Amino acid sequence: METSAANIQDLVKRYNDYARRFKIIYALSKHYFGLGLPLTSEESTPPADLNQVYGKLNLLRKMMEQPDPNQVTSLLTEIDGSLNSIWRWFEVIDRKLTPFLLRNYCEKNKELPNEHLLLISQFLLNKSERLEVDQGKVDYLLTQCFCVETDGLPRLKVTSEQSLKDEILKLLPEYLRYDHPSLTTTLSQCDAFIRELMGVNSFDDLISGDYINKGRKLKNSFGTHFYNANVLAKCVQVNTVLRQKFAQLYKIENEKVRQFSQLLINTGMDMVQTGQGSEITAEGAMEFSSKNDQMLQSDYGNNSERLRTFLHIRATLEKTISFYGLDPQYSSEQKIDRDALNEQRLGNKISERCSKLKQLLSGVPQNPNASVQILELENSRLIISYWEKEALLNSNNPDPDMRLTNDLLGRSAAIMAEINESYITYRTAQASSPPHLLDTQLMTVNYFIMQAHQMADELEKLSNFMQQKGKLEKACDLSATRHKLLDTCWKIKV
Repeated sequence: METSAANIQDLVKRYNDYARRFKIIYALSKHYFGLGLPLTSEESTPPADLNQVYGKLNLLRKMMEQPDPNQVTSLLTEIDGSLNSIWRWFEVIDRKLTPFLLRNYCEKNKELPNEHLLLISQFLLNKSERLEVDQGKVDYLLTQCFCVETDGLPRLKVTSEQSLKDEILKLLPEYLRYDHPSLTTTLSQCDAFIRELMGVNSFDDLISGDYINKGRKLKNSFGTHFYNANVLAKCVQVNTVLRQKFAQLYKIENEKVRQFSQLLINTGMDMVQTGQGSEITAEGAMEFSSKNDQMLQSDYGNNSERLRTFLHIRATLEKTISFYGLDPQYSSEQKIDRDALNEQRLGNKISERCSKLKQLLSGVPQNPNASVQILELENSRLIISYWEKEALLNSNNPDPDMRLTNDLLGRSAAIMAEINESYITYRTAQASSPPHLLDTQLMTVNYFIMQAHQMADELEKLSNFMQQKGKLEKACDLSATRHKLLDTCWKIKV
């Protein structure tokens, strides 16, 4: 095939398009399996191995310097088929994702990369068929992306409403990037609600005005206009102002409730009842306060009643603390003791894990058509790609290059297993173990993460070597496993 400038430009454009699509799918794969979706065993298995797709994209990036159109076109066609099948698969399982599950996941994982939230938003906005439930997910995610807490108050990250609209436009498919003439009424409703909300000056007014539910009902009334960039920008502003008011008028009082409840629990004092409503305990007040702190990120159905209950709890606690004359400050300190770790023992665990993985793989039914093999470890699951499985089961290959490849792939799988196992041990022990034991377990996790980064360098060197020798399939496999290793490290935030 003749290599012309136009042909190369077309190949580069296709590569960039697939790379952008891969980024979206990669973000989905990072988070959708941790959302608590009720998936069947068939739904839990993707139709293609995303790590292998990454390996091919990574190899293509290097080949673009001096592209061979035949080789590049062949790889691009393979990548296109894999990405399309994975995208459709994610659209199917996304049907089971509710706004509540999404909010709950984000609240439990405060350090989610903003880029990933934007990419998930882009997926929802570019689905082939959007469902009614998608509106709540898009509304929440965009607010998470463009609203940041500064000095204890939620604020927009962008400098103007136009800037916000421009950022949202980048996420929309082409056919949604237009303004319908009837939008004026919808936008005016948003502006009127924001002005009314800005005039609320007390927590009691926020509750009696039922503004949280009013905002939800307003957004639900937009229909198809909701997916317009102007309307989405207004919704983000509505949500941000709601969060600001909630932070200003509620959070300080809620923190006081927590402190007072904990103080009464620590001292064993009984609550002085106000004679209004049901009897309140300090433990009940503490539990209610902890859940109420996520009021704007939980199911909206019973918010108004729960906020009124909070007012009753607040009044009861204030009366009790005043009656006993108690100081709400309470703290304790604990000494930390650190133990040294035996690195030789930890290094031996990788070799031992390789042997265990071989035994597990030898004992499971063989399925030559399966792209991955899921292994149940002591405390976690390990997903083995088919080339890693072959490497573990054929470690004594007579060819020196293949023997080195199999050794690195097998040890990489073992390191990923040890990272997962040691991290789960650390997280499980957090609730009950003394600090010095927690430190030892944390150092164990960090040791295996360090080994993973060292192994990633070796995999990169060998992948480049295999590419130079024309063994493109092995180069892709090594690059894909390197990505899996670093991806495993990314998930471990300790």
